Order: sequence, then structure tokens, then C-alpha cells
Amino acid sequence: MLFRYHWSLVLVTFISVVCMLAIPKLFGRKMQEVSLKTSRQQEQFLKESETILNGFDVFYSLSLLKEIPKRIVHSSLLLKQVILKQTRIEAAVGALGFTGNIFFQITLTVFTGYLAIEGFVSIGTIEATGALTGIIFTTLGELSSQLAFVQGCQPIFQKFQATIPKHPSTSSTYTVTSTNANVPILSASHLSYTYGQHPIFQEIQLHLERKGKYLITGESGSGKSTLLKILMGFLRDYTGSITFHGQEIRNLPPHYLAQHILFLPQEAYLLSTTIRENLCLGQNFSEKQLKAACLQAGLAHFEVFETFLNREVGDRGRSLSGGKRQRIALARGLLRGQKIILIDEGTSAVDKETAIAIERELLQQPELTIIMISHTSHPELDHYFTKKFIFPTDFQ
Repeated sequence: MLFRYHWSLVLVTFISVVCMLAIPKLFGRKMQEVSLKTSRQQEQFLKESETILNGFDVFYSLSLLKEIPKRIVHSSLLLKQVILKQTRIEAAVGALGFTGNIFFQITLTVFTGYLAIEGFVSIGTIEATGALTGIIFTTLGELSSQLAFVQGCQPIFQKFQATIPKHPSTSSTYTVTSTNANVPILSASHLSYTYGQHPIFQEIQLHLERKGKYLITGESGSGKSTLLKILMGFLRDYTGSITFHGQEIRNLPPHYLAQHILFLPQEAYLLSTTIRENLCLGQNFSEKQLKAACLQAGLAHFEVFETFLNREVGDRGRSLSGGKRQRIALARGLLRGQKIILIDEGTSAVDKETAIAIERELLQQPELTIIMISHTSHPELDHYFTKKFIFPTDFQ
């Protein structure tokens, strides 16, 4: 239709179209870079959030629940910065495309007016050409934005396509009313726990003394881990009574128990960061305190202490051996002064030699009260225990 009016209109329109289509090309590489960065940051945010939430029990047991939202917010702010940068670039490309759209429409209209003044086309051609080019450039502007978006996202699409299978607490203080050394540190009377309609254990009688070393064995599923979670204050819907320093556990605030009791689960929880950050978890400790806790936990064989603390542990600590992860988890608790340690199969993930070494280091410390659950006890350590129990038989 433009050619019917004048061939030069086709040439000017063609040049304008080429310029409009070139706009997303100019920013294509930048769009790809920022889009990939956003994708990576989103993956990092999801991974960090999952890791942090998986450590709920650890943060809870150390009275550091406030660290969970704090760390997630920090990670989300990093993601926000990347998204804002991507948004600014996309807005700039969109604004440039819109400006180009208006500029070329005006240019073509002015050029058509010039042709009309010179007598090459009629005056009515201006209106017809304006309407036609308006449709062309409006559609082209939308296409330009879509091309910019697709070019930015194309590497992401390719990346995820490659993964498709080819075939179908609070800080307030709390003081117990009695810390008499003659009172059992932990005592249970007629303790029972039921999950739904299923009783886990019933009528448990338990008396554990300060600085004692206790080993609890028994069949899998008998309720040993449930007992430790009650002692730690994780579960409070039990029946009967269980006391800490003579005070009913369900009446004690969680942060008070966390100040005195360290819980070591079967899998040592570590953040994907440095050893120092895994020890401190957002709190401040001196180099002397960190070194003392590491030595006490058996982390004595390191080259330069500063280098050791700043070492990255990898994704959830996978660059470290199972024994070293357990020792770091232990040092984290000892750093905060806990003298009562509950170990739920805490060395089951390491080899026998390492497990014996870790358990011996704990059992040899006279100031600690140790309550250990194990399916595989080691005869070499029997003489360290104050008493061994078979759960639940010996508690009834």
C-alpha cells in the first residue's frame, strides 16, 4: 500500500523497522546477563531458605530462633537487588523502544508531508500513511519488547530445558527455684507420650544425676528419640511429670533450657558458609573462646587457626568429613557453655574409629552430663558410663 503512494515511503519504513528491531539486539547481551544472574540468585535464595529452615531444631535448641527470619530477610534482600537491576534494564529497553516508536512515526509523517508539499503524493496520503504506520509501529513496539524479554530469558529456558528427563524465643532471663546438687538434674515420674492414638511409651520413671554419663539403648521405634525431644523441651504435650532442676519442663521457657542443654541430632547441621559462621551463628565470640571450644571438641589438629575458621564448609558442610561436622556441631554448643549434652545417634554417620574418638572426648570431660542414645554401643567405652539403660524396660 505504501508503494502505491510512493516508493520512498517503503524505503523509509524499512529503515525504521530495521532500527526498531535493532533496539533489543543492542541490549540482548546485557539482558541475558542480568536474567541469568536473577535466576542464579533465585536458586541461591531457595537453597539458603531451605537450609536455614532445615536447621530449625538447632536454632531452637540454641535459643537463636530470631536468626531464622534475619537470615532469610538478608538473602531475600540480595535477591531484591538483582531483580531491581533487571527491572531497571527492562524498563530502559521498553522506554527506548517506545521512544523509537514515536520518533519513527513522526519521521514518516513529516516525510510524507514533504512528499505532499513537493507534489509527489496527495494531501490525503498523510492521513492514510499515518494510520498505517501507526499500526505497523505499535505492533512492532510490542514485538520489540517481546524479543528483548525472550533474548534475556533464552539462556534460562535452555538451562532448565536441559534438566528435563529425556525419557518419560526470647532474651529475658529465667531462674529456677532450686539448683540443689542433691536434686536430680533430670527426673521423670509416670512419664507417658502418645502420638495421635498410638502410645510411644508409658509410665517411664527416670532419675539422672549431675555430671553423670548415661547410655540408652533399645529397639528402633521404642521412643528413645522422643524421650530426648521431651527432655530438650521440643515436645510438651506429654502426660506425667518430667523436671529439670526440680522444675516441670513444660513450664520452663524454651530459651532457658537452650542455655543449659545441647542437643546433637543424628545429622550435624551446618550452614553453607565458613566454619566461623557455623560456630557463631550470628553471635559474637572472641578468638580465645572459639579456640577453646574447638580444642574441647577435638578440633585440635588444624594448621593456622584463622585459616581454619575462614574455611568454607561447602553445601551444608559436604566438603567436610562426617567426624569434623560432628565436632563443629559439638564445639558450637560448648562455645555457649552448655554442660548437659543430649546425643541422638550423633555418631552414627561416621566410621567406628571416628565415632569412638568423638564419644571418648565427650565422656572424658568430668563437668559434662551426657545422655546418649545409640543402637551400636562400643564396649571400649563401657567403663566411662555411669549407667546403661535398655529403653523402655529399665525405666519402668
